[in-house]
Amino acid sequence: MNATSRLAQNMSKNAPYIILAEDDFRHAQRLQTKLQREFPSGRIERIKSEHEFGTSLDKFALDPPDVVVMDVMLRWAISSPDMPPCPNDVKRDGYHRAGFRCIDSLAKRDATKKIPCVIYTVLERADLDSKFGTLPPGTRVEYLRKEADHENLLELIGDILKNKKSQN
Repeated sequence: MNATSRLAQNMSKNAPYIILAEDDFRHAQRLQTKLQREFPSGRIERIKSEHEFGTSLDKFALDPPDVVVMDVMLRWAISSPDMPPCPNDVKRDGYHRAGFRCIDSLAKRDATKKIPCVIYTVLERADLDSKFGTLPPGTRVEYLRKEADHENLLELIGDILKNKKSQN
């Protein structure tokens, strides 16, 4: 590996990699802008659906994000003529708990189970307590209620990144 490659690799290691799983375009756009301002060297990647998240798991295993910000209510897939069929668990449980299915899929894989997640939703914590109990033991997940200014989210992500850096 040459010096330029090592420099690029070190720069990418220091730049946070944040996944934003949010299907609402306007909300995602505002939040992405805030995240990019707060973490200017960061790589912010938006996931628009539960299906897209599921198809990204192998990529996350090879290149783990530093944190996943997850909306609880994600649509199954983006409407299109070649939209993938909806699996039975999604039909049964609906989109109202898609974020938990996504986090559960991360937690069940050795290569991704340590990725910290933030449940960022309009839903009250009390409405979700039963779902938190269904996640595998040791799942790294925080809850935060969505706000218009996102300041608490930015602070929480900053804390997660600092903790991660101090553990390395």
